[in-house]
Amino acid sequence: MLATDEHLATSQSSISRCIRAVAQAIVDCLGEEWISFPPTRAAVDATKAAFARLDDRFDGCIGCVDGTLIVIQAPSSNEPDINKAAHFCRKRFYALNTMVVCDAEKRITALDPTFPGSVHDSFVWKASSLHEEFVGGRLIRPGEYLLGDSGYPLEPWIVTPVPGDHAARTPAARFNTAHASVRSVVERCIGLLKARFRCLQRYRTLHYAPITASAIVAVCAVLHNLCFHYECPEPDTTGDDEEGTSVEESTDDEEGANAEEWGGPAGMIPAGTAHTTKITPAKQSTVANHVRSNLNRLNCPTNEQGGNANQAM
Repeated sequence: MLATDEHLATSQSSISRCIRAVAQAIVDCLGEEWISFPPTRAAVDATKAAFARLDDRFDGCIGCVDGTLIVIQAPSSNEPDINKAAHFCRKRFYALNTMVVCDAEKRITALDPTFPGSVHDSFVWKASSLHEEFVGGRLIRPGEYLLGDSGYPLEPWIVTPVPGDHAARTPAARFNTAHASVRSVVERCIGLLKARFRCLQRYRTLHYAPITASAIVAVCAVLHNLCFHYECPEPDTTGDDEEGTSVEESTDDEEGANAEEWGGPAGMIPAGTAHTTKITPAKQSTVANHVRSNLNRLNCPTNEQGGNANQAM
């Protein structure tokens, strides 16, 4: 059932002001309490145990990360500090690229809905406060990591699929299949979030400026976690059509064309900073060792053991 304003004798402008005020109040008062990465070692260990129940070969996983596009109206060209072109995503609509991190129960543990739709997942991740905490050695210990798709960089704190096409039943193919199975929890989390709050869906554009739209997305995430806490029934997601709102990885050529055309989001991307993390020759051995480590965790043989773990490196 959808809400309507048929019997509400209030102007649209008044309703919009109320929505902005309430959204900001919820974010300020409840945001940090209801959207937070596991703050204690006991909470982290419980999160790891939940992922291990999905697949005990990923016993160091503490979350899954993905990006999703939230459709917004075209920003006004008169808004200060807002680059309209930067919000026009490669799917050809105006959007926010929202980073979502969730646990094995589909609770949202980290969120960043502030970046424009043309920005790549890897840049949102690198610019996030969660990444900063990980780099600083906080919130995470060696051997703990997030699972992300191929749009994210391979780092000590984030495990991605082995790149390339792999024949069935090869070590890399088995790793990628297991990785995708566990990682799907974040896709289901995003699907559930959008089923609960249909204003976030592809054809329910948020008719607000980017700053207000970001607050609305954050509020929906807070309420999503509250629904879990109070054991609210989950809505049916079978009929939802979310085609075109996932943030798929793009090629280097596409990224270059995007940056050349739009010049990069003003104030968002520092000059000279690439959207994607480049793997230089100096990093090859580190990356290869990281892939070997993850294949070994899944009991997949490496080259030295008769497999073909590095064929894609």
